[in-house]
Amino acid sequence: MALLIWAALLAALLTCLDTALKSEEPIFALRTKEWWFLLFANGAVAFIIIYAARENEKLDPATFLGFFTAVFGYPLLLHAKLFSIRGNDPADDKSVGPQFVLEVAERFCSPGIRNSIDEMAGSFILEWRKADIAKLGEAAKVYIRSFSLPTNNSPTKEEILRWVDDLVTDTQQNPAHAGDNAEALFVRIREIGKLRGTRWVLKQNSKR
Repeated sequence: MALLIWAALLAALLTCLDTALKSEEPIFALRTKEWWFLLFANGAVAFIIIYAARENEKLDPATFLGFFTAVFGYPLLLHAKLFSIRGNDPADDKSVGPQFVLEVAERFCSPGIRNSIDEMAGSFILEWRKADIAKLGEAAKVYIRSFSLPTNNSPTKEEILRWVDDLVTDTQQNPAHAGDNAEALFVRIREIGKLRGTRWVLKQNSKR
């Protein structure tokens, strides 16, 4: 039974990793409750399928080949297209099969994943607003210099670095702007390196 559970969980993990990778913030998508719900729901379905296959002597998870087939067979099964319903145009054709169920589940969970990631961003912003903008600015400039921006990027890296300096100077001259300026810097770093970048900058700031 333990082998069935492990096979089901690994099969569900492979399936749900694809959902996380479709997100703009894959690392943080893995931390959302919606993704974990999708994982355990897939795990339950995978367990039922693997258990049924074993009971019907179609699969033996106790063998290496059987375990391998169970883990990788479930994601392949979900992406299977049994048949298509033709529309007026080839682009309107609808595939029907297990993949359709997966797509519906992803559409149901994806908005929640995005909202949860935005909530994480909100908690990061609160930390940024409390931090020293001068230290944040120095860490942000190190991050920006090390980050490869597209050659046709507008604004350019040099312009962004000057903007950071101007932001820090404005805060020093107008302390009441500190929170808003820190939030503006957060937004800029997130545009460049996503939430991973904002977390890196904040972590460097805490070390100073």
